[in-house]
Amino acid sequence: MWNERHVDVQDRQNEIEGVRQARARALDLLAGVDVVVDLGSGTGTGAAEVDCLAIGIDASPVMVATSSSLGVPTCRARVEAVPIRSRSVGGVRCDRVLYHLQEPEQALSEAVRITRRGGRIVCTHPDHESMVISVPDAPEHLVALTKWTRIELNYRNGRIPRRVPEMLVALGCVDVHTEAFTVVVEDPDSAPYALPHWLRSWKNKRAIEVTEAELAAWDDAIEAGRHNNGFFFTLTYLLNYGTVS
Repeated sequence: MWNERHVDVQDRQNEIEGVRQARARALDLLAGVDVVVDLGSGTGTGAAEVDCLAIGIDASPVMVATSSSLGVPTCRARVEAVPIRSRSVGGVRCDRVLYHLQEPEQALSEAVRITRRGGRIVCTHPDHESMVISVPDAPEHLVALTKWTRIELNYRNGRIPRRVPEMLVALGCVDVHTEAFTVVVEDPDSAPYALPHWLRSWKNKRAIEVTEAELAAWDDAIEAGRHNNGFFFTLTYLLNYGTVS
């Protein structure tokens, strides 16, 4: 699960083309807003890019301190209980947050509550169910297990990104739309993802059962991919947004 050791993981992912495009589009959708609340603001780099007053909300004291150091006014609070008046801000940004939560519906409900009518909620999440992993010569069941660990073990709600539009509609939002951006990674050692290490990491945590022989076969296939090409994985980033009615 996500913790403070991952303080800069998302910031490193931000340099990848598909992620960069999704973030830029999210900023476009919030253009002209007077005040934006960034739910789960993390290091504050996203809030710092918003072209208006942006207020960060994060439960981690490390994240709050880091965000504040960038000049972003940041409040330490849970995104499921935002200490901001109802109908008081022009928009909400939520970037790679909901799938970390036990109750993502409550966080989205809070986003709608604090946003004025006509304001916009903008959410960006990678859809790990869309992930395509190619590791030539790797056992297929290990490829499938790698994807499964990302969805089911790495996040509290790894399947929530696809549900965001229906959640926005259920909360009364209108003009709900989805846009998609593709991430392509061809370097097995891409630091923001470190895909080759997922299986061993979860085995060490006793979350999955794989043998050392299976891990050796996986490592051999990854090593071959480093030298012979053929390794890649793709991931679709979903940008969901709606207007508060």
